[in-house]
Amino acid sequence: MATKLLSKEFSLRWNDFCNNLTSGFLSHLNENNLVDVTIAVEGQLLAAHKLVLSVCSPYFKNIFKENPCQHPVIILKDVKHTEVISLLKFMYQGEVNIKQDDLSTFLKVAQMLQIKGLEDESVHSRRITNRNNKTRKKQVVEDNYNSIKKLKNESNVDGDKDDVYVEPVVYRLSARGRPQLVHEGYVYNMTSRSKVYNSSHYRCAEQHRGCRGKCSVIAERFMPTGVHEHNHPPSYQSEYNYRKKKGLDTDIRERLVQ
Repeated sequence: MATKLLSKEFSLRWNDFCNNLTSGFLSHLNENNLVDVTIAVEGQLLAAHKLVLSVCSPYFKNIFKENPCQHPVIILKDVKHTEVISLLKFMYQGEVNIKQDDLSTFLKVAQMLQIKGLEDESVHSRRITNRNNKTRKKQVVEDNYNSIKKLKNESNVDGDKDDVYVEPVVYRLSARGRPQLVHEGYVYNMTSRSKVYNSSHYRCAEQHRGCRGKCSVIAERFMPTGVHEHNHPPSYQSEYNYRKKKGLDTDIRERLVQ
């Protein structure tokens, strides 16, 4: 009976394979070795490798398959030169640092070019943005409801009075053109505004010194929800005094916000 001999197999593993492959591609890119594709963007040329672009992007892969040119030139419009550089870094290194202000635009470009690893991030980023917008809108509604509820409770303290008297409120612009509100000698800066809910929120101009004074204007009605939380005396005794110190016209009719 013949004996069948089985030869042994040995598994050889290159432990640093991924790192060496990544550094090798990046080294070839930096040294402009064996590049076979050029990307033209904003009047500047960037060299790259078709193999790397094809692996990282179905968009580029289809271009190279439909146009079997030895060294094609791809012209990208409505894209910034810096964005393409960042995309190349991501494709060759697997990671890249992007400023928060530029992240949204960068992900849109990545989605347009179908860059693997960034398409999912673009969708995830939009979901987070939508979720944050919904949370902010919900918070505004709750804040408005609580402000109105508190004002109604204050108005019911004295049953003989139908309305709560509110001191004159004056709106103006700061020296830098920032919307402000002046009430009982305190100056407030607008911190947020919602056209959807017709509301504006203000914080004391001394907020940087730890003052917690605040107020709101909802549906053109002044809400003195935090006017008693100041940690300092009023800067001006009256609107007249305020305008006099600022050299403004004092012969005006103060507007009551009801």
